[in-house]
Amino acid sequence: MSKYAHILPDIDTGPDTYETTDSDSSDDKSVLVAATSTSSPPSAQATIKDGEDPVSGIIKSRIAPSEASARFANTGIDATEADFSGRVGGRKKGAQYRAYTRSLPDSDEYDIVTNIIDGDSGAERGKESKLQKLRRLVYEVQELEEEAQRDRSKEANDLMNQIGEAKPIVSQITLLDQIYALQVDLVNVSKLAGVAAQDAPSLSDDSSTNISGSLTYQAELSRKLMSQIQSFKAKINSNTSANIPFPTNTSSNDRQAFQIQPSKSSSNNAVILEARIANLERIIGASYVDTLTNSDDFRGTLVVYAGSLIAAMEQLESHLSLLTQSRRLESVSHRVKSLTFELDRLTEAKKKQQLESSIALHSSTYGLDVNVATNDGIDNNDNVEDGTRIGNALGTLEKLDPLINLIPNLLSRLQSLRALHTEAAVFAESLSMLTSEQKRVTESTVSMEVSLTGLHAAIKDNATVVDSNVAALDYSKVTMQAVNKSFTPVLAECLTEK
Repeated sequence: MSKYAHILPDIDTGPDTYETTDSDSSDDKSVLVAATSTSSPPSAQATIKDGEDPVSGIIKSRIAPSEASARFANTGIDATEADFSGRVGGRKKGAQYRAYTRSLPDSDEYDIVTNIIDGDSGAERGKESKLQKLRRLVYEVQELEEEAQRDRSKEANDLMNQIGEAKPIVSQITLLDQIYALQVDLVNVSKLAGVAAQDAPSLSDDSSTNISGSLTYQAELSRKLMSQIQSFKAKINSNTSANIPFPTNTSSNDRQAFQIQPSKSSSNNAVILEARIANLERIIGASYVDTLTNSDDFRGTLVVYAGSLIAAMEQLESHLSLLTQSRRLESVSHRVKSLTFELDRLTEAKKKQQLESSIALHSSTYGLDVNVATNDGIDNNDNVEDGTRIGNALGTLEKLDPLINLIPNLLSRLQSLRALHTEAAVFAESLSMLTSEQKRVTESTVSMEVSLTGLHAAIKDNATVVDSNVAALDYSKVTMQAVNKSFTPVLAECLTEK
């Protein structure tokens, strides 16, 4: 490349290839050359022979695999933002290496860091912060709670340990209570330590403590229930002075049992409630259910009171059953017609009776002597007949009194069914017309079949006649052709002679 030196003065004129001879194992003389890179480990050394130039830029370093793995043991690759989709034009970020892991305040990862003293510098590194200590304690408490729950499900709650020296076994429920108290203390510690609300670890994780069926949750509910019971007892003690404490001595503690007596207001409320329930049952009408066991299937009869809801429902059901049966509707319609006729006659008789009473009153007032018997003797007979008719009508009315409530509904029902009856009549008429039309069509079909049979016979006869005529024509044609052939030479001779 020296021929371009006058054209390109800045070009590198050094050799392109570096060659070294094989190292001689018998040669013990070596020169230590420090690494030019600051990031190389101190153990990386280069050995150069005596005859070589130490400033040639070639470094012979020996890398120990154990030292390299120890150096990069605590590093990790952060590939969270790497793009592995293979898209064209996608920008891939290079792998980022880090020598330590650090969890965010709201993450689920927890660092357990111990105080380690560096041997070379003697400085203390990896010291736990307050947040890390708090998280470690919460995590350990959660693990302890899970172990206690597993032990409680597997082992029975014995009073004494039979193996070795007799010592009382700690109850799992007591241990869980202590764990719950410890969690509450940790929450208070996090508040006192000044940890932010978003950085503070939550004791109600989804892992163990947020489950409604866990022992910690049950212990919390039992505590709340006991506090409510104590407040209720205190309220009752303040309201009533009839609570008498009964002290009972035990081996360890002195306990007091309270007997709660109901107050007068609560008893009055109970009486009022019972009266309201009885009144409600009376209004509804259900008092007893008498089970009849005469047959295999049990039937219940409901005992009801007069004017109750159930009685009204049964009456309404009976009315509906009457209205839904066509046979009963027809009979009721006939009875209604007769009743209307009788009612018309009754109204006429009442009008006539009122007129006669008014005439009699007028004659007695003005001194007129009106004798009904002198008027041709016919009015007496009419009055007797009218009286008998009125008596009969009154008898029928007494019989029809229970059905008076049904008459308006029945009339409305019959009026609503009038359109249906008219449609049924129209349908019957159309059906009769269709049957007559069908009979006419069948008769015409029969006549057409007879005519068709005659037509087929005539066609057959005509076919035979046509065939015979065609045969005769063929025969005459053949004979004519033979005659023509026989007369052809004779005609030719005649023509030649002329």
